[in-house]
Amino acid sequence: MAKITIYLSVDEPGKLHLRDSEGHTGEDNITTDVGDSDSIVWTLEEKSGIKAITKIAAKPGSPDLFSEGPSSISDTEWTGVIASTAKGEEAYYIEYVLSDGTQKRDDPRIVIRP
Repeated sequence: MAKITIYLSVDEPGKLHLRDSEGHTGEDNITTDVGDSDSIVWTLEEKSGIKAITKIAAKPGSPDLFSEGPSSISDTEWTGVIASTAKGEEAYYIEYVLSDGTQKRDDPRIVIRP
């Protein structure tokens, strides 16, 4: 059971930038590879330009790969645990509030390693 961290920030044009502890990085969308029973922590980068993470959930019609969460630890950190029976890929979304109060939503992915 590994712990994977996904770091969130916004760049100058206000696009979400994601970076994970596996080395994936990108704007708006990355795919994070996980194994069963891995824990995932979403957290804000220092000086992220984001005030709060308000929701993380599976997109409608996408399988829910989590046995626990995702749930809020604080305004700046969420956590979830991948189910031991999870297979496939989940499209999920992150809702967040920029430092200026603007609400945004982006759609990264999680893929279960075979």
